[in-house]
Amino acid sequence: MAPGPTEYAPLGFTRCDACRTPSVGSSPSTANVYERVLELESEIDRGTAFTIDTGKRQYLVTAAHLVPPARDITVTVSNRFGSRQLLLRRLVGLPAAADIVVAPLPEPVTPDLPLPATLDGLIYSQDLFFLGYPSGLAMVIGSGSAGRMPLVKKAILSASEEIDGCHVLYLDGHNNRGFSGGPVVGFNQRQSQMQVCGVVHRFRTEEVRVEDHRSQAAELSASVNAGIVVATNIRHVTEAINRFEINA
Repeated sequence: MAPGPTEYAPLGFTRCDACRTPSVGSSPSTANVYERVLELESEIDRGTAFTIDTGKRQYLVTAAHLVPPARDITVTVSNRFGSRQLLLRRLVGLPAAADIVVAPLPEPVTPDLPLPATLDGLIYSQDLFFLGYPSGLAMVIGSGSAGRMPLVKKAILSASEEIDGCHVLYLDGHNNRGFSGGPVVGFNQRQSQMQVCGVVHRFRTEEVRVEDHRSQAAELSASVNAGIVVATNIRHVTEAINRFEINA
């Protein structure tokens, strides 16, 4: 069973049952968000995952490129409570362009603190936050391997578009390898609540010229992070969950 929620008074992270009060200075990233984020490792890669609750059950959400393409997958997830291995069956029916895996969990692995899953109510140019474990980095609470909390980074909602039936979000921010599969969250001012609005997919790259004054070799270039985070609208997750629960 998932451990109960805990207030992080020493760090300024507070549980927010109604998601009313921003915390951690000006950042509205509450324990409702942090408690749901998991470090994920599969046989092919490692990155980030998080949970969503529907009232009936809890679901794991992550990026599809982090796990094998098989319907049944095995992953190891970790958070501040420790690690566990999960055998999951992914939901089907997601757009082919959506880099998302959604899977029902046999039992909750995180507390079910309120965190609505929707882009509705968020506006272009507003601050967003994304959480994860870049390059295996974590904020360690206590000693030992337990107590690993995700890093959080800030961006703004810059643009969006539909690509092959998938609603893609573009964030002005700097992503790093390991954030893939993590949640993108924002504060809905009208509803006074934190909500998860997307799943981190990747970062865009651009080719830049490499200056080399020591030789007359052909012009060289390198691929660098363009500072644009690509995420997938959380609606694709909720639509898959709704279809599954109707037919379950």
